[in-house]
Amino acid sequence: MLDIAKYMYLNYDFGNQLQYSHVLSLLDHYADNMFVLRDEEENIKGVAVYFKLSDKGLDRVKTFIYDLRTIKGIEDARKDTGNNIHIFAVVTSGVSNILKGVRGIIKKENPKTISWFSPDMVDFNLYNVKGVI
Repeated sequence: MLDIAKYMYLNYDFGNQLQYSHVLSLLDHYADNMFVLRDEEENIKGVAVYFKLSDKGLDRVKTFIYDLRTIKGIEDARKDTGNNIHIFAVVTSGVSNILKGVRGIIKKENPKTISWFSPDMVDFNLYNVKGVI
């Protein structure tokens, strides 16, 4: 877990809100809701942290009732449970790694939907695992 926390801390823009100890604690809470992409030598190539949300929880994320730009919003969303995956933190380089991560999450969780915001939190992307909703 320490290598993942260090990778996230050094490569993800937490907006100066979180210190390393916060990142480590956050990842500890999300150990089951994390996908780590590694190369042949076991070096980290990417990390995705996600929520498993109900339909209502997913709507609350989409409409910023659960504002994932704040610690409170993250904590509120963390309490929700369901079969919709919302990726809220991704650290990797390249589209290929992103697609491998999405496929890995789908294989691991078998979700109803998978979603994420654009990096600027403007565009909300929502996909049925069988096609676009």
